[in-house]
Amino acid sequence: MNIAFLNSIPPDEWGGGEKWMVSAAEGLKGRGHYVVLIGKPDSFFLRRAQQVGLTTVPLKIAGDFGPIVTSKLIRLFRRRKIDCLIANFNKDIRLGGVAARLAAVPLVISRNGYPLFSRRLKYFLTYKLVDKIITNTAVIKNRYSSYGWFKDDFIEVIPNGIKVNNMGNGIGLNLRQSFDIPGDDKIILTAGRLTRPKGQVYFLKAAQELLKRDPSLSFLIAGSGVLDGKLKGLSRELGIESRVRFLGYQEDPYQIYPQMDLFVLTSLEEGLPNSIMEAMSFGKAVVATDVGGVRELVEDGVTGYVVEPRDVQGIADAIWALINNDSFLKAFGDAGRKKITEQFSMERMVSSLEDFLQETLNTKLGEG
Repeated sequence: MNIAFLNSIPPDEWGGGEKWMVSAAEGLKGRGHYVVLIGKPDSFFLRRAQQVGLTTVPLKIAGDFGPIVTSKLIRLFRRRKIDCLIANFNKDIRLGGVAARLAAVPLVISRNGYPLFSRRLKYFLTYKLVDKIITNTAVIKNRYSSYGWFKDDFIEVIPNGIKVNNMGNGIGLNLRQSFDIPGDDKIILTAGRLTRPKGQVYFLKAAQELLKRDPSLSFLIAGSGVLDGKLKGLSRELGIESRVRFLGYQEDPYQIYPQMDLFVLTSLEEGLPNSIMEAMSFGKAVVATDVGGVRELVEDGVTGYVVEPRDVQGIADAIWALINNDSFLKAFGDAGRKKITEQFSMERMVSSLEDFLQETLNTKLGEG
């Protein structure tokens, strides 16, 4: 198959959807397929793709529609004989979907690793351009199915996969040394784009509560995004600035996970969070809010604790129950690592994706 991935994420942003696309493309290329990734010039997305040897095409994507961009996509799809387009955002579906139809691309897929649309007419019309939707959790499939727009087999659930035992690219990062963290502090980490849906505000408020109980805890926030300044300002307002470290965007997050004691995710919305899977793959216990497909990863009382979103006290109490119990941290961490290894490997994800794309393409061509 010849497969194109289209993602118009802003140049300085990087998240789970982009990570999925690069990993999926790398895996499909390794299985003998031709893949090309299309994104904004000089974006993290394309740079990360290039780092693993993938073919990329920079394209100045602005609005949902544009004759110049559409014509470039049409030429690219025809020249490279694309069989399947996998689009990310709704804008990518409208832009790439129209171009794909005009270029006679047989298969157009929308990949929603996060709830991207509601029951509104413009989304109904947008998704008329796609043949199938891939999502990573049954929670999102059930939400979309409730709209009454799609047949049951229109939406395919393919859980995310990660490279288990991936210990990074060899660039050492000593967190305690680089960010001046005392040697006896327990390290509590959250990671993700600094945006409202990720809920880092509640992570900071829970940190304030916990530091009243134990001032020798260190709280780390990895990621970049539009709320960077506001979150740093909030840490000052809460009087916890000296105990919070903002790590910024991390090129190689696998260097960080082994050095933390506990991973926390305080999101308001999620699909199937890569960050939780990564933390669990390193044998780390997790505290996470009950959103999206979190419960498909975190078994409450087995691999971590699941709490209600926005519940600062509940988040703080769950962290406190784990951070002071080394035997729980180890037992939950071991159980989490076993779950990820057995159920969420990258090999399993790529194999499921390849089978789905090939079967769907064969069916579509057979109909023609």
